[in-house]
Amino acid sequence: MNKWNMIGLILGFIFVKLIFNNNEGEPHKLSFNFKNIIKNGSLFIMNKHIHHWLISLVILFITIPYQINCETKNVSILNGFFLLFFLHGLSYKDRFIF
Repeated sequence: MNKWNMIGLILGFIFVKLIFNNNEGEPHKLSFNFKNIIKNGSLFIMNKHIHHWLISLVILFITIPYQINCETKNVSILNGFFLLFFLHGLSYKDRFIF
């Protein structure tokens, strides 16, 4: 964890407070629809809700090794952001309901 990761965590916290400041089951503030893929701002694949913690986890699996090998500040900021996004998603009670 470096200072750039911490900046990403702070940016993630601000984003979560601005966009996701909602209760479980309620649409968040960035609520929009796009065909059958995005419903109330949430991603759906084959009619299954893909939680933001799962998307974040996939992104982290890709970007953490890149941060270790290249040590770029942009990737470090993104990793901090998606780490907080991952933890935030796991805080919901419906985190394993797809």
